[in-house]
Amino acid sequence: MYALIGLTAALGYSDFTYTRLPRHKARMTAAMSGCFSLVLLGLSVLSSTRGWARWLAALFSPVGHELMIHLSRVAEVRGRAVFQAPAHGVMVLDVARGSPAWQAGIGRGDVIESVNCRSVSSGDDLLEAMAISPVAIVMDVRSALPGRSPEARTVQIRGAQSGLGLCLVPREGKYPDIRSTRAGLLSLMARHLKARSNRRRM
Repeated sequence: MYALIGLTAALGYSDFTYTRLPRHKARMTAAMSGCFSLVLLGLSVLSSTRGWARWLAALFSPVGHELMIHLSRVAEVRGRAVFQAPAHGVMVLDVARGSPAWQAGIGRGDVIESVNCRSVSSGDDLLEAMAISPVAIVMDVRSALPGRSPEARTVQIRGAQSGLGLCLVPREGKYPDIRSTRAGLLSLMARHLKARSNRRRM
């Protein structure tokens, strides 16, 4: 006697991005995951009538998942970062919602070129320029993100004595090295086998 029993399977997925905005990366990841799920579902349905499809479905589940992670990471490592420290000014990585900077219209990807008529190129420069007139702060800002107008605009901020609410893009040398970061069962197995092979050669 045979019976169909539904089982729930959950796959964990983690990723990073610095070549796209988070919402764009989320859409791309959702599209890749959807394609993976549809192919796996199709193979599962096909395996009910074709015996050879069972092996293909069993192999595609882990291999396809690992391939999806690998392709995503390769695209990130080889791509160009969206947020990069500019030659002149400081770039905004994020803004706290409801903060003085957020209320003034400053957003991700904006480059602050001067504060209170003083050029800035680091967070320390920004603080020093703010100290000149902490009650009323005047900034020259432009957007560096694709698709937005790069024209400079003047922003005035009041009531920022407790902070602007800005998170700035760090300068060179302050970035973590993620080029060799790999995750996933097959990647861990490959790394383990490679380490064992190297020990045997020694």
